[in-house]
Amino acid sequence: MADGRLCKQCGSAVTADASRFCGYCGSELPTLPDTRPAGPFGDVEARFAALERAGDPGAPEAGRRSADLVRNAMGCRASVGALFIVAALVFLFIAHAILDSFPDESVFDVPREVFTILPLAIAAIGAALAWSGLARRRRFERTPQKRLPVLVLDERTGVRAAPPGDHAHSTHFVILESKGGERREFSISSDMAARVTRGDMGYATVKEEFLLAFHRVDV
Repeated sequence: MADGRLCKQCGSAVTADASRFCGYCGSELPTLPDTRPAGPFGDVEARFAALERAGDPGAPEAGRRSADLVRNAMGCRASVGALFIVAALVFLFIAHAILDSFPDESVFDVPREVFTILPLAIAAIGAALAWSGLARRRRFERTPQKRLPVLVLDERTGVRAAPPGDHAHSTHFVILESKGGERREFSISSDMAARVTRGDMGYATVKEEFLLAFHRVDV
């Protein structure tokens, strides 16, 4: 059955679908047009080309405020760890001051060793929190910030259960696809989650696993 193409060399009708060479003279045939239906986001390749032609509308300082918020959150983690250490040391000092007035091996039916082990354990937890917060912040600051043309593939929200009477904590994520087809998930703020929509195209400012800024371009 003919597929609508004609050989440019001999004029014969092409009878084999997807054939690359004429069955009569052997000449190379013109390619068939791509008739596949467009995906849910249209012709992504053409949209990326239009996006690059439109250019990046973002300012050079795009994402600076979001980067500061991320950096401060990591610093807060280190500060909480430092508070744990201070509280543990104060508890240890007060506990041993009280224990000196009790000659018995136990206080309130609690072994004396507990008053040493417990604050030391709290101090160890605090040290781990402080170290992880500082290391995480240092790694974030050393990672270069990138500005990329992207397609928003999907969004999701993770909800963390909270104690009774408290509000649940929500974490927002977005999956972006770059021009080369690479897909990555990034953490975003709740404000940005309200502005980013599945199928949007634009320029993203990213650093590590954080989406710091997104400028939508209508293409």
